[in-house]
Amino acid sequence: MANASSRKNEPHRNDLAWDDPNLAGGKSTIHEAILSINVHYTMDMVSEISVQVHDMNFQLSRNNYFSIGRHIWFRGHTMAQFTGADPPRPIEGARKWQLFEIGTASMSPGPGSGPVWDLKLRPGAVQQLKRDKSPATIAGTGSNYIVNAGQKYGLKAVVQHTVGGAETWKAQNEYQVKESVWDVMARVANDNRQEEGHARFMLFESDGVLFFGTQRWLLGKWGMRSSIRDVSLIDPDVKTSEMAAYNYIDLAWPPHRSASSADVFQMMALPKISRTDNAPIATEGSVDLDRFNARALRPGMTIFLNMRDCRYYNGMYLITSVSFEHLGNNPVSISFRSPERLAKDIRMLETGPFQRQTVSRFSQI
Repeated sequence: MANASSRKNEPHRNDLAWDDPNLAGGKSTIHEAILSINVHYTMDMVSEISVQVHDMNFQLSRNNYFSIGRHIWFRGHTMAQFTGADPPRPIEGARKWQLFEIGTASMSPGPGSGPVWDLKLRPGAVQQLKRDKSPATIAGTGSNYIVNAGQKYGLKAVVQHTVGGAETWKAQNEYQVKESVWDVMARVANDNRQEEGHARFMLFESDGVLFFGTQRWLLGKWGMRSSIRDVSLIDPDVKTSEMAAYNYIDLAWPPHRSASSADVFQMMALPKISRTDNAPIATEGSVDLDRFNARALRPGMTIFLNMRDCRYYNGMYLITSVSFEHLGNNPVSISFRSPERLAKDIRMLETGPFQRQTVSRFSQI
């Protein structure tokens, strides 16, 4: 007999389907055998879902459930229901199916006579882009190439316009080891430069959308609230009188414990956060959030960190990763950072007598 915990998690186990859930007779799940589902979305690599399955008497493996490239559908939470809501409604029930593929499969001893399979699932469209060895068949240059490549495999795109000659997009080693479409896209993201700067472009996928742009360009583009904010929250070098519109998610400490939009996402404790004076990434941090709504957060979203008793770190940051257990009740963990700074924008501490330097430094905190 299933215990209370397994019965409670039964609906979430149904969020993995080995057949297209939109087809008649779909939702061919093996939820009774699923031991764990861990979700990890990231801006720096490819998003991944880790699944553990108990294969009693090898029944599932004999039926090719764990073959590399096997399609698996995953139903996650989205923020779509927040649009236009004030105060925002909870996201429970706002769900979206996305196609994943088995990228790696490993077997280890399990209870009884069957093994435990550890599966790594990756977005199906991204896996297709990695297998496509004909990058020259995709038209366009610059950001248009990124858009067209995504459309080929059903991905929408949010891109920062770039300039660049056609030679930028020619596949390297054409007569040796062939590059994939994803290789070319990633190389362009690393090498491309804005007309006015030299920050690296980010390339990542989230919920069926390709994102391509610098971290500074992404900041303030995606969030559940929109308001006019002091630009000095983003860049202390600009005049504080300058204002701009930003989309962001409120993270307040201590939590207000109210139904206001500032408390839709609640921190479970103070964040871990650090700041440095001479690195491209000035500030980095992580925090655990109440899982009810935080499962809808994604890399590329902007948070507005607002700590009442420590304003030194208050400001806007990009979410770089989101991790959580799909089963159970543990918090959602997110990592965040300030946008990458160009070398010319890094303000060094002033030189001179030690006493004057010390006083000047701590007067800014």
